[in-house]
Amino acid sequence: ARGVEGVRDLLRDLVPQADAARRIAEILRAWDGSTASDEIGVSVYHVFRERLGERLLRERLGENRRLLELREEAQPLPGVLLARFLDRVQPGRASALIEDALAETWTWLGIQVSANPKRWAWGEVHGVRMVHALERLGSNGLRWAGRSLGRGPFPSPGDPDSPWTMYHSRLPTRSVSLGPAARYAVDLGDLDHAQFGLAGGQSGHPGSHHYDDGLAEWLQGRARPLWMHRIDVAYHEAGRWELEPR
Repeated sequence: ARGVEGVRDLLRDLVPQADAARRIAEILRAWDGSTASDEIGVSVYHVFRERLGERLLRERLGENRRLLELREEAQPLPGVLLARFLDRVQPGRASALIEDALAETWTWLGIQVSANPKRWAWGEVHGVRMVHALERLGSNGLRWAGRSLGRGPFPSPGDPDSPWTMYHSRLPTRSVSLGPAARYAVDLGDLDHAQFGLAGGQSGHPGSHHYDDGLAEWLQGRARPLWMHRIDVAYHEAGRWELEPR
């Protein structure tokens, strides 16, 4: 919702002169806030706010090394800059800055994704990969083995402003920096119908069916039942491990 409201504030009285800027503005005005991986509006929004954030930084810092470092920080920096911009500057007084960022957004997406705006889906520039620990901690052969145990990259929904909270690095990215490992929905008055989603699977053993069997549902935002009652657990159990103290 914050993204949609910010866009409406920025574009309320803006009449872009350049065709590219006008077409980007039309996409942003039509965007309903969805962050699904096949949504076009969210791609345009995040590229636009990166371009605008970069211009705001350049005005304050000029062309220096610190600007490049801040650019790489990406989220949540562009959102913070946009929020401060909206708080301190009347959009009508900065129309040239906004229009330049809109036009640059068109150029960036045309080069990085496709010349056809219908192919600017969020998943084309925003992906997620489930990285195995050996990819980060191993070396040589272990790192190669760890990569085969990881999963992805996959087109990823979500962004920093939505309930599907995903923090990404500078676009385009095939690796979300931070996201939910698990999601739970529990009605304390109806525990028998609790639901959950898991980024991967319950087992850490690559040979297990449950190593990544929850991944597809997690990517689609779908939940599965979280059995809480003893009868449900006994009915659905596939096996049982008993740990006995020695």
